[in-house]
Amino acid sequence: MRSRNPTDKRIFAIATAFHREYSVEKILQLTNIDKWFLIKLQLNGQSIFHMEQRLYQCNINLISSDLLRQAKQLGFSDR
Repeated sequence: MRSRNPTDKRIFAIATAFHREYSVEKILQLTNIDKWFLIKLQLNGQSIFHMEQRLYQCNINLISSDLLRQAKQLGFSDR
């Protein structure tokens, strides 16, 4: 993971790290990004990046109301 220097691609490197199940501490060591911000991205174990994966795997016409509610709570729009 190369994201020590801030670039427009840094958030994607962080997303990849969460997909690979890196801990917040490990990402903190690699990026020096504020721990509070990383925790907010991870959202106590339910990362927005994991939700993105779940949504991509769903048929839009068959998405459950529970999954839609969880996604909206994480900040996803319904568009």
